[in-house]
Amino acid sequence: HSFPTRRSSDLFPEFHATLSIKADSIANGERLNCMLSDVDGITATAAEIKNGLNTLDTSALKPGIYFLNVRGRELSQSYKLTKK
Repeated sequence: HSFPTRRSSDLFPEFHATLSIKADSIANGERLNCMLSDVDGITATAAEIKNGLNTLDTSALKPGIYFLNVRGRELSQSYKLTKK
């Protein structure tokens, strides 16, 4: 589908000041949204994902566990991440 395949280079179990998301097969007209939330379910940041490299500024977030949820018309994926 529209989100990166699960290769070790695409997954980012740890992140620091920025979080990079690579997407290279989003169909024209399809919208993908990502939401980064903490363990309490509070949204820390959200953005629309476009083809290419997308970067989220996470410098203001405290270290800890976060969940990245990516959703589209026919896609829903979640990733557990740790901010160092």
